[in-house]
Amino acid sequence: RNILLSTPDHVKICDFGMARSVQNQEHGQYKMKETHKIPCACYAPESIRHKLFSSKSDVWSFGVTLWECFSLCEQPWPYLTAADILNKLETESKRLSQPYLCSRSFYRVLMSCWEHKPEDRPTFSYLKVAVKGI
Repeated sequence: RNILLSTPDHVKICDFGMARSVQNQEHGQYKMKETHKIPCACYAPESIRHKLFSSKSDVWSFGVTLWECFSLCEQPWPYLTAADILNKLETESKRLSQPYLCSRSFYRVLMSCWEHKPEDRPTFSYLKVAVKGI
């Protein structure tokens, strides 16, 4: 779900319910003003806490999507509230565990997607090269 394939080498991760243009937004970020529920288990801490979305929060969600693929569609952080997820991520510095089908080298890539500071997360250009190299 939420994975679009245009060619074997061109994949897009999407959530049409959340799609917004950040092209004309300040600093390439989108600040959500709506009050509807969001899938917090897939979102970066800044998206959960401040409803801020950017390419760096997309990298976080990309890592979660890959984790779901490797875990054979397990739910990330099942049964936890947004507050519980934030506590795990920020206070306890927890991350999703390494799925059985995921190699250590690929899991390191996933972990880089889940750096707490957005500026410490890789770019999609870097991820494309890193994933191809594994």
